[in-house]
Amino acid sequence: MKKNRSDEPAGSGDGRGAKSGKIVFWAWGEYADMAQYAVRTYNAAYNENITCEVVDMTAEQISAALENGDELPDVLLASDSDVRAYAQKHSEKFVDLGQYVNAGDFLPFAENNVTASGGVYGYPFSSDTIALYYREDIAGEVGYDLSSPVSWQDFVSMGEEIKNNYGGMYLLAPSDELPEILMRSTGVLYYTYGGGGTSNGSRELLDLMSDLSAKELICPREVAPDMSAILGMMSNDGVFAVIGKPEWFTAIKNAGLPGSWRVSYLPKSFPFENNVSTGGYAWMAANKDDGTDRSYITEILAQFCSPECAVKFAADYDVVPVKNDAIDAMGEVDNDGCFDGSRVMQFLAELGRDMPVIYYGKNTDAITEKLDEAVDGVLSGATTAEGAYLTFLREFDKLTGSGEKTLERIEIETPPYKTTYYENQRFDAAGMKVLAYYTDGSVAEVVSGYTCVPSVLTLGVTHVTVAYTSYGRTETAEVAVKVEPRKLLYITVTSNFQSYCYGMEISPDDFTVTAHYDIGTVEVLKSGLSYKPAVFNVLGEMKIEVTYDENGVIAKQNITVQVVKKLERIVITQLPDKLSYNDRERLLIEGLTVKADYYGGIFEILQYSQYSLSSEFANFEDNKQTNTITVSYSEGGITKTTTFEIYKKTGEDILDCNVEQDFGVCGSGSVNQALGVLKYAYDDFAGGDPSMPVCITRVYCNIEAGK
Repeated sequence: MKKNRSDEPAGSGDGRGAKSGKIVFWAWGEYADMAQYAVRTYNAAYNENITCEVVDMTAEQISAALENGDELPDVLLASDSDVRAYAQKHSEKFVDLGQYVNAGDFLPFAENNVTASGGVYGYPFSSDTIALYYREDIAGEVGYDLSSPVSWQDFVSMGEEIKNNYGGMYLLAPSDELPEILMRSTGVLYYTYGGGGTSNGSRELLDLMSDLSAKELICPREVAPDMSAILGMMSNDGVFAVIGKPEWFTAIKNAGLPGSWRVSYLPKSFPFENNVSTGGYAWMAANKDDGTDRSYITEILAQFCSPECAVKFAADYDVVPVKNDAIDAMGEVDNDGCFDGSRVMQFLAELGRDMPVIYYGKNTDAITEKLDEAVDGVLSGATTAEGAYLTFLREFDKLTGSGEKTLERIEIETPPYKTTYYENQRFDAAGMKVLAYYTDGSVAEVVSGYTCVPSVLTLGVTHVTVAYTSYGRTETAEVAVKVEPRKLLYITVTSNFQSYCYGMEISPDDFTVTAHYDIGTVEVLKSGLSYKPAVFNVLGEMKIEVTYDENGVIAKQNITVQVVKKLERIVITQLPDKLSYNDRERLLIEGLTVKADYYGGIFEILQYSQYSLSSEFANFEDNKQTNTITVSYSEGGITKTTTFEIYKKTGEDILDCNVEQDFGVCGSGSVNQALGVLKYAYDDFAGGDPSMPVCITRVYCNIEAGK
């Protein structure tokens, strides 16, 4: 028997024309109370007269009613995943709310979660944001600060210390959702934006779960099968932290657990680097095309995300909002309980601002089930991480329907010649044979393109990881190595060149630096080196101090080198006084100034005897009016050139501007004075040829009668 909840509206109904009517919801639990409150605040805000009826129905009952073709209410509650499923199968039964869910108002991931079949079919109002809930007092006692993100490696190391110091306390509570949470933290969930399949992160996930299980840091599900059992273990210092939805915040504070509880970010390290929400809830409006004005329905849906309702729902029900102005209001919420002072709701809401958009494919749920099976196999010890991964990979390829050749694994067929090293030696892959195995059954030798990490081996390193990427997938294998200690005694430094260029930075290629050790070995160094000064900045002899730092052990050695100038270019800074000539006339270079620029910002003005000209005579061949003269200068085996132009004369020479000259018979250019005296000052050219650079500064004309 369905149970109905009714609520009488507030308000007198005379605001905007006093809308009246009834809105029917299908919902369950606290969401029914939220629906009643949203309608009350709507009526009060707009002075309307809308009555509200809520029919208690579970998600399963709602789904069954849809399949049976039952008459729908005005609004029904659905998880994000159900919104997409209902829209794909029954889009005609629901209103596309795209015009009401404005992209700039809502967080992008929330809008995407309710988008399907080309429309927005849900009005999102909550997020199942994932966070780490942990004992701050215990973390502090073992020397860890989790207020900002830590790597998974550091988180696991902390778990080992907690286990040793607190009588076997588990680092994490069991979580069936942890595999999906970790996969979402990669930023994708099996499908890329274009619809292609990707299993990126699945191998790293299985390795992490294997590590947590082997070190007994994650509580087995059989030890704590449900939330109540987990809370019981937390109250007795049996579990340090849980990764999960906001419901864990509610449960922990309601249980009044001992200790200082805090909320923080998920551990983050490649490829698990993003904030996570596993979904949320939204309201779907039924498409009732019966001519009745139901505009108030979308207005009431908007009320759910108003700051007033968001604060109420966050304070009373720990609902994390997804609308920007509602998130801004979360600073008003103080319901932390044993998380005293943490402002948990504000923290969770703000995480949503940096949440990646997840794209869903048709088999997302089925793939998640297969990955859960792989994780269960690892946690139970039934299979290794590698075995579980290969099994999952085959199922993944089937479900994504790619059927394409992909990389399945790599193996070290033959180890390298050298597997024993002294500390700080570089890994040598010579002799190593790597084989790549593909999903189509083919095998190929990998001769290049793989990476080896670490490349420099320090004490404590027991293996080198070989990684290879093919067909968009990266696989790894390990090479066992042994690293033995040695002591650095001193270094020697020799020059690789006879001289060095002034102004250039010093690099490892400039010298051969050799490290000498107590066991008689020597190493030619290319890293860990520093130089003082770092630039060749003294001409002539220069002393350089070379320092080698090998994990805090310092060795120094001085070397004296010869520093010379390096010619970069020559530049004419002033042209010759004379630029126009008759053909075959000897060049005059008085006034010509040539500057040599060197690397490092130094320069020198060259003497005439230091550079050469391409010709000593003007040569205007083929009636050309110009002649290019090349200036060349060589120094230190380097030759640089520059050029300037000279011009062919078209007028008469006047050697002395102060001497009167008769141009009555010149007939040149614009100067053709039959009678009179022309006195003028000029560069060295007389004439009016427009193609020539004539510069006449003063002209005086004095016409005398009878001349």
